[in-house]
Formats: sequence, C-alpha cells, structure tokens
Amino acid sequence: MKTSLSFTLTTTIIAAIISCTSIENTSKNANLITNKVMGKKYSIDVRMAEPMRGKTVPLSYGYELTVKADTAYAYLPYYGVAQRVPYGNTDGGIKFKETIKDYSIHPNKKENGWDISFSVDGRDYDYRINLSVFDNGNATITVNSADRDVISFWGEVKR
Repeated sequence: MKTSLSFTLTTTIIAAIISCTSIENTSKNANLITNKVMGKKYSIDVRMAEPMRGKTVPLSYGYELTVKADTAYAYLPYYGVAQRVPYGNTDGGIKFKETIKDYSIHPNKKENGWDISFSVDGRDYDYRINLSVFDNGNATITVNSADRDVISFWGEVKR
C-alpha cells in the first residue's frame, strides 16, 4: 500500500513539474512570436500550399515569406489560374522584394495570435497579403491578386 501511495505521489509531482514547464515554454514561445510580429522582423517557412482550385500541395524546403521593417520578401510557388500573364515572364510563382503598404496588425479573435495584412506592388502583379500568426508559431498566409486566383499557404515562424 505504501509503495502504491508513494508511486502515485511521485507520478503526480512529476506530472505537475512537466505541465508547469510546458506552460512556461508556451508562454516564452508566445512572447517570442509577439516580439517578432510587433517588431516587424519575422520569416515564415512555408510547408503547404492550398490553391483555390485543386488539392493541397506539400512543399519542399526553401519557400518563405519574410517581413523586415518596411520591406516584404516572398519566394512562394503558385498553383492556380492567372487571368493575365505579363509578356516575357518566365519566373512563375510569387516572388517579390517590395516596400510594404497599408500594414495593419490586430490580435485575433481568440487572442492566441495576430492577424496581419499588407499590400505590395510587385513588378508584374500587385498583392494583398493576409497572415494569421499564432502563439505556437504556426502561420497561414493568403495571397490575393486581381490577376490571379487566391492561394493560401501554411507554415511556421522561424525561431
């Protein structure tokens, strides 16, 4: 009986320590994400693309969206229908390094992250970017353009 009681007590104490550590790590992670977002200095590794038409596409390493101060950098694939394709454009994808316009940031409805939006005028297309960045580091990106179908991406904020 003593052995069973001591085992239960030990297990309970270990579980409490682990849960406190987990809460502390979650809080630190949320603070790190908040500091990056509020400082406008973050990068999102993109892992999945979800075109408006078609299936979700898993992506290989290397696709990302970065915000640094007043500039946004994108290297993203594009799957979808373009209503207009610039003459001589062989680049494809969503690629830009442009000054950010109309940047706005608000806590999301569940207060577990941030909703961010901004525009960029690219060489061939103008884009409206909507981001949801969550305290756990996950992020979704939606890219709108007047000349292309909407496409969404899932990824995570680089540490």
